[in-house]
Amino acid sequence: MKLKVKKSSFWQIWLVVTIFLSTVQDLKTVDYFGEIARNPIVFLTPLFLLTELVFLSKKHEKEFNFINLIFLIFIFLLFLSSLGNVSLWLFKEGTFIALGENIVVKSLKVITYYLSFMLLFRHTFFVMREIGDIKKVSKCFFIVTLLYIPILTFELYTIPTSFSEYHASIPPYYRVRLLTAESSWTGSVIVLLITGSLITYNNFRKHSVKFFIVIAFTLIYFTFTTSKMFLITVVMVSFIFILLRKKIKIKLLFISAFIFILSLFYVIPKVTEHIKSDLQNYTSVVTRTSSFINSFYVTLFYPLGTGGLYYAYFVEYVKEPAHLVASITGGRADEVKNWGKQDNGDKNISPSSELGQWTIMLGIPGFLLFFYFYLNLLNYSKVNNTLLLGMLYFFITGLLTETLMTKPNIIIFFALVVFCKVCYKKIITE
Repeated sequence: MKLKVKKSSFWQIWLVVTIFLSTVQDLKTVDYFGEIARNPIVFLTPLFLLTELVFLSKKHEKEFNFINLIFLIFIFLLFLSSLGNVSLWLFKEGTFIALGENIVVKSLKVITYYLSFMLLFRHTFFVMREIGDIKKVSKCFFIVTLLYIPILTFELYTIPTSFSEYHASIPPYYRVRLLTAESSWTGSVIVLLITGSLITYNNFRKHSVKFFIVIAFTLIYFTFTTSKMFLITVVMVSFIFILLRKKIKIKLLFISAFIFILSLFYVIPKVTEHIKSDLQNYTSVVTRTSSFINSFYVTLFYPLGTGGLYYAYFVEYVKEPAHLVASITGGRADEVKNWGKQDNGDKNISPSSELGQWTIMLGIPGFLLFFYFYLNLLNYSKVNNTLLLGMLYFFITGLLTETLMTKPNIIIFFALVVFCKVCYKKIITE
């Protein structure tokens, strides 16, 4: 029995380390190895591969769920699309270089990136299986939440030079971004920590301190964040969740009224103010919108995707969507116009949504695979209301505003969803 306790404790400590490292997303190593090295998790890939072999040696671990299958299909299609487009680029341009990067090396980097996250998913799932108790798993997320309280506090007091020795980007930075590269990335970190911490919670009297700490942390972040899409998505998710309920209870009606008032007097004015400011002084609204549209525009010319060369084709076709968006909104397209002018590879070039990423890289098959993948995850998450709320958030952001599969903290959330579904028909809340 003592051996089992020690073994479980070891895996809990390791899960805490893994969760925390997944939220560190702006290492200076990105300047030396590219986007693949922005997060420390990628450097643990050899360890994930080793433990994969160990876990597979156990007969009871040899199960093949649908996410493993989709990961493999994704990587296989990515390989085929990359191979075809490298050949096409070489035939058209007569060179292996695009925007200063070797297209073969770039394609291999992209494939390796997604392969490492497949291993992260499986590794995290296996670790949770070794822990074997959803309550112990939830405590790991709560510990990381506690670690983030002083991090958030320190950042609020030291903006705009917070953690300047750590961040790859040069200060000043005037928004709350925690340990990520930009403020828009922090929403996924917050949702992961809240969901994981409260997944077994259903008793205020028994766990009032835990509930208060998590909610207080969330409200402080909610108050100071300037991430427009996070605020909008939280409101959207709340309303969708309420509409999906079979029975509308009095408690839900009060929650609905609170969300409506919050949206009317806080979220909408704050978001409107930020959008107006952005259109006048910055470029993110135009950049994100034109990037999203461009993902589907490129697919009209490459219906089977562009593979690891997505960044080269992205720059080639983005000017038309950017011009359209800028003319409609009256905003500036400076950032988009500067893409490709310098040999900086794919730096800052992104479709700005997971749906766009799958579509531009894998074409029409990627578009269909995206919905199959996320709708199944939504179905899996029905085992628990808190889990469902988190999954709804990631589905909406993946649909419209954020690339998910390149963020290890979201991969860990997916592992949590599958763990809960596989190990529990319905999670018994405390």
